[in-house]
Amino acid sequence: MISFETDRLICESDLCIEKGKLVECQKDYTINILNIKPTKGKENGFVFYSKASKTTLVCHVGIIYTRGRFEVSYGVDNEYLRGQGYMTEALKSLCKWLFDN
Repeated sequence: MISFETDRLICESDLCIEKGKLVECQKDYTINILNIKPTKGKENGFVFYSKASKTTLVCHVGIIYTRGRFEVSYGVDNEYLRGQGYMTEALKSLCKWLFDN
C-alpha cells in the first residue's frame, strides 16, 4: 500500500511498486458474487483525503498503461472543493512522489 501526505491532503493507494513499476498488490482475481463490495478507487489509482478530517474524499487520480502509453484520469469528488487548488496540489505531489520512488 502506498501512502504519503501533502500540506492539505493524505494520499492512499492499494498499488505497490515492484522493480520500479506500479503494480496491483493483490493478485487474487477470484470473485465471490455473494460478497461483492464497491471499490474505493485505491485498487487502481490514488485517492486523496482531506488532512483536516481524514475521511473527506477530496479527489482521485487514476493511472493506466495501455497501448504503449500512460493515461491519467482525475477528478475532484466534492463539488464544493473545486477551484481551491486541491487537484493541482494532488497532481504535483503525485508526480513528484512517482519520480522520487
